[in-house]
Amino acid sequence: MKSCLTVVLLFAIMLMALPLHAAQSPANPNECVSSYDATVDYFPDKVTVEAAAGFTVEYFNNYKRVTVTLPWQGAEAPLEYLLIQCGTPAPDDAGEATIIEVPVQTV
Repeated sequence: MKSCLTVVLLFAIMLMALPLHAAQSPANPNECVSSYDATVDYFPDKVTVEAAAGFTVEYFNNYKRVTVTLPWQGAEAPLEYLLIQCGTPAPDDAGEATIIEVPVQTV
């Protein structure tokens, strides 16, 4: 059951990593950032969770932090994933989070 839930959660995270539409600014979301600017919001379109529970999504200029609060029954800690825009740096406080570069090229 634990592995099935993990696969479902990873699939959901991969879906969130896909660009919402081709006109997303400031650059083409299907390409890596060639000139990183810390003041630019690389994720201007934000997800609004309406019919799901058990995870949170926090936005920062060049990455999203997805926290799965209870990944499986009896889990000792939440799981954290950082979805980082390709071509931009990972944050210094990444800790034990799994880093996923977006857009995702392969699964």
